[in-house]
Amino acid sequence: AQTKHISISNLPQTTATNPIMPITKAEGVAFADKLMAAFAAGFANNNHAETTAGLFASELSWDWSDGTKGEGKLSEIMGVMSKSWGFMVDTFIPLNTSVVVDTDRSIVFISCDLVLNITGGLADENNPVAGAVVFALHLDNGICMGMGRKITRWEGYWDNNNPGFPAAFGKILPKLGMEVPVPPKAPMPITHADGQAYAAAAMAAFAAGFTKNNHLETMAPYIADKVAWNWTDRSGEGPKEDVLGPFAESWGLMVDSFVLPSPTVVVDTDHSVITVAGELVINVTGGLATENNAVHNDIAMVFTLDEKKKATKWEILWDNNNPAMNAALAKVMAKLGAAK
Repeated sequence: AQTKHISISNLPQTTATNPIMPITKAEGVAFADKLMAAFAAGFANNNHAETTAGLFASELSWDWSDGTKGEGKLSEIMGVMSKSWGFMVDTFIPLNTSVVVDTDRSIVFISCDLVLNITGGLADENNPVAGAVVFALHLDNGICMGMGRKITRWEGYWDNNNPGFPAAFGKILPKLGMEVPVPPKAPMPITHADGQAYAAAAMAAFAAGFTKNNHLETMAPYIADKVAWNWTDRSGEGPKEDVLGPFAESWGLMVDSFVLPSPTVVVDTDHSVITVAGELVINVTGGLATENNAVHNDIAMVFTLDEKKKATKWEILWDNNNPAMNAALAKVMAKLGAAK
């Protein structure tokens, strides 16, 4: 990475400039664990309103991959749940769960592999289906008012065209006297395989960009010319140069390696949305040969693609208050400042 033309305003801000975080990582992880246990428990008796009591705000918004989208009272979305997935599924087992906590914005991003058993409540049915799911949970600040935090927005991402779903529904619905939905004839906007391939290629290109601090070049095949970005430390909309230019003067400058060994990838094939999440190690050097500061953090990215399979919306979440990360940044920034 180049050390000249440093713009201090673009460098990552440490907790010295942001001493109060709305939620800690520990609080976010604990909330995720509680939510997933309560959510899984609700499938046994189709009573999610009871098992998740106290975790959701009385009014919230929701946006799921199956087209369930809206805002209103909690009873509304729980009613939808009880007549759809709550009714059809009796077992929900999350595996390899990853939790990313955006401590600045109180967002808890849960990504996991998943096994569902789809039975429709019929004792003679047993249809396990494997897949993956993401819940992006936006929390309020209720804890500051002496109350538990509650979910005010519930985003759910999964592959709604998982072939296991129509196979199971095709067996069960006729037994229940219900009509089997006709699959859409038009091809899905993106296939599962294409989404997985995009995730692998885009993340490899993103990692490669740290070597020479040239993300504008390495990400060119994957990011549209005009893009909206919503990251933990910045947001905006415009030419991709408007986000990747400042990035070269901040994270691109400070980090020389980005290693994400085993991310969980979820492809929403109906909406061309790809999520990538997992444990990350970065090396913070500021381009200085004498620096070597490996930092472990968690990260999640959400790409929304156009028909050319380029991202027109790019979200990134991480813990911007990670103590080890901020200690490394402060150490390196002090050396860069002294060298000016």
